[in-house]
Amino acid sequence: MKTQVARPNVRKAALQMALGGVVGLVSTLGLSVLLPSVTDALTPSSAALLGTGLVYALMGLFVGLGVGIPKLGANILSVGDAEDLVDQRTMLSGSAVSCLALGSSMVLLALSGRGGLISASLAAGLLAASVVLSIGISIAQWRLYDELMRGISLDASAIMAGAATMVILPWATLAHLGRTGPIDPLGLIAVLAISMLFGSFVAAGRRGLLLPPQ
Repeated sequence: MKTQVARPNVRKAALQMALGGVVGLVSTLGLSVLLPSVTDALTPSSAALLGTGLVYALMGLFVGLGVGIPKLGANILSVGDAEDLVDQRTMLSGSAVSCLALGSSMVLLALSGRGGLISASLAAGLLAASVVLSIGISIAQWRLYDELMRGISLDASAIMAGAATMVILPWATLAHLGRTGPIDPLGLIAVLAISMLFGSFVAAGRRGLLLPPQ
């Protein structure tokens, strides 16, 4: 008896990427239109943090919608069908909350400061609270992970550390030699957040989980 292996649905993955790109572009343009005085004053580091925060927030929004409306989620997320979403509702809900909280707080931090949307102190407090919340969710959900998910989590952490080191060490060395500017706080947060995202995608991709099954 032959076991049929589900083939990846490349068309669905391409549509998901296109949808994500369009929503991201519309969100960025929307911020520029609604808050022109704030977005025009963005530095490269704050712009990078704003973009990273939008990616996290949109990921959390898409996953949250997918969990709340499984039939819709089966079309926009990398899952086999609506039943997969129902089975993974607890873990995916936690991931959605974490991404939405982290992303929103990074966006607010990027738009904070003198003449910004909110005060820098309040934005920093919100980011700290979102980090604590995400850590709490991760600890609570660790017991729900199977061997595959635990392997992905540990692998993603290792890849994140390596990616961040490859950026921060040269940056810090060049800054020490006076060849570039010092490490900017918002830029450092963006590097760490992007590295975390990169590590998660690479760890999942290595196990073939990025492409939805046919």
